[in-house]
Amino acid sequence: MNKSTAGSQHSRGWVRVSWAPDSGVSFVSGDCEGLLGVSARRLINSTDPLTLLPPELAAVLAGGMPDIPVHLSTSSLTGTITTVKDQAEVVIFGIPGFQNRTSIMLDELGAGIVGTDRTGSITLWNKAMSGIFRIPQKHAIGKNIQDVLVSPVLYSWDNVEKKVLDGKQIKVVCHPDTQRRIECTFSPGSSGMVGTCF
Repeated sequence: MNKSTAGSQHSRGWVRVSWAPDSGVSFVSGDCEGLLGVSARRLINSTDPLTLLPPELAAVLAGGMPDIPVHLSTSSLTGTITTVKDQAEVVIFGIPGFQNRTSIMLDELGAGIVGTDRTGSITLWNKAMSGIFRIPQKHAIGKNIQDVLVSPVLYSWDNVEKKVLDGKQIKVVCHPDTQRRIECTFSPGSSGMVGTCF
């Protein structure tokens, strides 16, 4: 896996970190310095990266790899920690001043966020999803995900929904056209599934 760093000049409102107890941090993207208070390079190169992370996040990771997705929420950050294969995937969102204004916060994120109910009907579609997939929110909300998005590589949307509703997190790759590759991670949500797309 490539090690990458992200500059903090332009806050992107999110950070994604891959971590394993035996090898530490192997991947960072997004605004690491702005949201976690440490540069991506320093986090990747550290022999003890947990000491560099916010205490709430470090405490969850210090407990080992989570068996089920863990939701993390503080006064300035919110996100999930899930185990994928042999590492923890951490996706954190945060926009100072918007913690109590969820719809505004979701529209300010650089990552696409989509939510469905248990039948696959889209209930959440932020501005980034409209930009990533070139589908306006008004054409997505209320429709079934399989009627709005092209099927992911190697999966059908029915298969993705079934796995997620069974409590699993699943990563998929979508090709909305021949030029673009979009990675999405779907996790169980309160009333269906929630996906984060980059």
